[in-house]
Amino acid sequence: MALSIKVTRYANPHVFVPAVEPSLSATREWQNCLPIGIYNEYISCTPPQPATGISPDSGFTLLSTHDPTSSEICLVAAKSPSYNCLGIFSAVPISSLDVPAHVAAIVDKLHMDGFPAAFNGDARLVDVICAVVAKRRGPGARIFTETEFVGAVVTPDTLSPTPLAHKILPDPAHKIRRVSYPADERHHDLLAEMHRDMLAEARGSDVPYDYSSRYVRDTVARGDAWVYFIGDAPIASCYCGRSTRSGKSINVVYTKKGFRRNGYAESLVGEVCRRLFEELKYVALFFQEGSSAAGIYRRLGFGGDEEREFLQKDARVE
Repeated sequence: MALSIKVTRYANPHVFVPAVEPSLSATREWQNCLPIGIYNEYISCTPPQPATGISPDSGFTLLSTHDPTSSEICLVAAKSPSYNCLGIFSAVPISSLDVPAHVAAIVDKLHMDGFPAAFNGDARLVDVICAVVAKRRGPGARIFTETEFVGAVVTPDTLSPTPLAHKILPDPAHKIRRVSYPADERHHDLLAEMHRDMLAEARGSDVPYDYSSRYVRDTVARGDAWVYFIGDAPIASCYCGRSTRSGKSINVVYTKKGFRRNGYAESLVGEVCRRLFEELKYVALFFQEGSSAAGIYRRLGFGGDEEREFLQKDARVE
């Protein structure tokens, strides 16, 4: 007789994060860089704020499933008060897991709280949980895919030489460096506007200057802001984050209009990776397959096989 899957429900993020982070980091650290980074925000000094009408206590859903024999953590699922979307991730190789059984156990627990509006995570998990939720909701329930991104990693062994770097970086007017304040305070407004322009291009809508200004300041304060300069002018930026035990993620790469298709972004990302590899073992990022950025990242050595990339999916059930 099959053993039942145990599900743990955690009372709050301060119990949840230290309980699941070691398992998420043990063998699949880079694949779980997204949840690890998000979960650390749950216990930061500025945790996710509740959406209107939701209290902090009722807004969190924090779950994990366990191997019925060893009790090791297998799947981890979490939703914060600010976003009615459940992220689902695996602490063990997905190919070795009875995904339908573990997902069904999570859905049983979700049924007590009401199903979230959306789901995200590795597509192999999201597809299953959406199918189970749709079946539980009954005839007429439909699954909609919102976005799909490739999660990919590069290591010191797989990073490729930047084809154009040897041509442009020796020019003394071209420099790539980590920015810091107050030394680079004079560039702040331009960097914030570049970030704002990036979001406008990506989302098709304007965001307040204050939002981009705060994002840039926070990233600079962490030491995660890298900029390509020509002379004293910033022309491309690369912002990192989601630090884990042995790696980091690239969150934003942007080149100003008028400077594109010159190899600056590729040179910037390649150089940032080389600098980070002085201390870290991997760099991860997410991109849309078929985009111009995808070509840059693949030329640099990101992804390449099932151990170095996976499909990240956002979907909803209605």
